[in-house]
Amino acid sequence: MSAQDFVKLQSYLYQHIDNDSDLGILIALETGATLGEIAAITINDINFKNSTISISKSYSVAVQKVTETKNEQSHRTISITQDLKKVIQEHSDLFPLYNHYYNRQFSRRLNYILEKLDIPRIRFHDLRHSHAIFYYTMTYLSITFQKGLVIKILTSP
Repeated sequence: MSAQDFVKLQSYLYQHIDNDSDLGILIALETGATLGEIAAITINDINFKNSTISISKSYSVAVQKVTETKNEQSHRTISITQDLKKVIQEHSDLFPLYNHYYNRQFSRRLNYILEKLDIPRIRFHDLRHSHAIFYYTMTYLSITFQKGLVIKILTSP
């Protein structure tokens, strides 16, 4: 997903949290967490004071319950933006998302939004990669700007 499309999807979601799938997609885009990790997040996993989400479990579609993450290294605390924190607070009644979860629900909603925004189709898991690439790029650009270079970003070719 291009940086422009990332920002377009991000902006749309911040303005259109119409259901639990929209919230899950936004959390994936903002955190890079997997769908199973997102589905297992409870309101108790969110530290509003420190603006973090604790990832320590995953929802397994195969056994239809919350399980351990794949390995110990998957346990982590992720910082979240003030904007995401506000959205989560406003929609806290949707947690845990696995209460509303069924297989492919999030992917279908993502595809619907991507088509609506005229963004090339991606898999839900690709949000994880888009998150990493977007924030890595922004970090690199931030470092570049600090060194005095001027770069035009997020513009059409």
